[in-house]
Amino acid sequence: MNVSEAAKVAGIDAQTIRVWMKEPDCPIGTAILKPNGSNYTYIVYTKKLFELFGKEAPNEQENGVTE
Repeated sequence: MNVSEAAKVAGIDAQTIRVWMKEPDCPIGTAILKPNGSNYTYIVYTKKLFELFGKEAPNEQENGVTE
């Protein structure tokens, strides 16, 4: 699942998801700073995202690397 899809599930915009995922205690995923120091890779915990927003998760991998 990518950040845009996560934003649709959460009902908020993708930029808000990206900012939230940079927080160390974010329950829906994490943002990892790439070695170049300016770009991030976002990992969405799909199952936790759906649980947090009270929705049924589709049958797919629990975690996915995005953007």
